[in-house]
Amino acid sequence: MLTLASGVMDMRVPVVLVVPLTLSYSFLDAENPVDSDEGEDDQSDQGDDPEPPDAVELRDFGPEGISELPEQRLTAIEDETIEAVDDEIVAAIQEELPGRDALFIGLGDAVIPTVLVASAAFFVETDPTLSVFGVSANLPALGAIAGTVAGLSILLWMVLKGRAHAGLPLLNGGAIAGYLLGALLSGLSLLEALGVDGVL
Repeated sequence: MLTLASGVMDMRVPVVLVVPLTLSYSFLDAENPVDSDEGEDDQSDQGDDPEPPDAVELRDFGPEGISELPEQRLTAIEDETIEAVDDEIVAAIQEELPGRDALFIGLGDAVIPTVLVASAAFFVETDPTLSVFGVSANLPALGAIAGTVAGLSILLWMVLKGRAHAGLPLLNGGAIAGYLLGALLSGLSLLEALGVDGVL
C-alpha cells in the first residue's frame, strides 16, 4: 500500500486529500513523505538502526545538549525513555525533531466509510431517529459516524508519531463496529444488521 501511495504522490494525481499544517506548505514543492518513510524502513532492514539514547544518557546531555544528538537517534527514542525524563528534556527533544507539514488522506479513506454511513441512514429502517446538528439519522448511521471518528483519532495518533499508516483498516473497522453497535442498540438483530436475515 505504501508503494502505491508513493507512486500516486510522485504523479501528483488528484486522489489524495492534502491537509496542510503550516501556512507555508506547498504540495508541489514538498518531497514525497512516503519515500522518506520507506527510506527509513530500508535503513532498518539493513541493520543500520541507530542506538536510541536511554534516559540516563538524555539526562547527561540535558536540555541544552539534546541538539548534539543526531536526528536518527532522536527519532529512535522509545516511549518508556520519554516518560522517564523530565519535561524540559522532552520539550528539547520535540524542538529538535522534524515537524510534519501536512497530513495526506487517500480519497478512499474519506469516501468508503462515508458510503457506509449514507447506506445505513438510507436503507436501514429503524427507530429511534435522532437529530444531530439539524440532520436526522438513525442509530446505525450515527454509530458508523462515531466509529469512523474513533478510528480517525487512533489513525491520527499513530501518524503524528511519525509513521505512515494505511487509513482504511482503522477507518473502516471503526465505521463497521460503530454501525453494528448502533444497529444492535436500535433493536436490530445481528443478522438483520448484516443483511443476511432472509438468507440464513
